[in-house]
Amino acid sequence: VAFTSTPGKVQELLASRAAYFHMTAWSLPLVLTILVMATNKVDGSAVSGICFVGYRDRLARIFFVLLPHSTAVLISGLFTFRSLSVLSSLCYGSGSEHLSPAASAKMRHTLARILAFSLLSSLCVLTTLACHGYTWAREAAWEAALTQLVFCNLRRTLQPAGEPQCGLEDSPSLAVLQLELVAVFGGKFSPVVLDAVQIGRASCRERV
Repeated sequence: VAFTSTPGKVQELLASRAAYFHMTAWSLPLVLTILVMATNKVDGSAVSGICFVGYRDRLARIFFVLLPHSTAVLISGLFTFRSLSVLSSLCYGSGSEHLSPAASAKMRHTLARILAFSLLSSLCVLTTLACHGYTWAREAAWEAALTQLVFCNLRRTLQPAGEPQCGLEDSPSLAVLQLELVAVFGGKFSPVVLDAVQIGRASCRERV
């Protein structure tokens, strides 16, 4: 009801806080990036050949990667839940009778978009966390298998006839690595996907 009765006041309230939102959204990642580069916490994995934050220092990965992502998901989830509660009460509660059919349809569409974006972003972040957990659980076995492969190749070089064929017994899963990359870029481009779907639906309605 507040959104429909006093839309000007709501817009003024949001506009007055927009500068603080943008300042926080840009300054915190900038500070984390400067800290990562200044402390030289970007290193490469000898197993996968990928450079990332905290491959050797797990504390750095927790502080610079996992903790900011988890905090962002929790804070955004709190505000998203409150927004969804308000919109749901307006669309399906007692406040729905004060809305016109066009306004009600637009609000339902906005509710669906917020819900889809929230689920997609949360899924991407949770997938990334699961991939990090899988990497930490299997990293010691991968390094041991790589060391064994190096020693086996050295023994075959020194004694070609006495050593069996060398092979890597345990290695990172390519599917998990691809899933992590998809989750990282999927979270970045999820708004673009939703906007593309909306543009496609709008163009289909215009053709009809």
